[in-house]
Amino acid sequence: MRRRARQPPLASSETPVRLGRLADTDWISGCSCPEGTLLDAPLRQVFRPRATHVVAD
Repeated sequence: MRRRARQPPLASSETPVRLGRLADTDWISGCSCPEGTLLDAPLRQVFRPRATHVVAD
């Protein structure tokens, strides 16, 4: 029997999710340094995203 992948709790939200609610979650980034990337937005929200996975081009 195939197991379904666990869905993150906020993924099924029908409404927009405030960025601050993602402060304690793991992030995937294209760079280990978020400054100047898409992950720069959390820095403006006063938290540094925890990039647990970094991918290259």
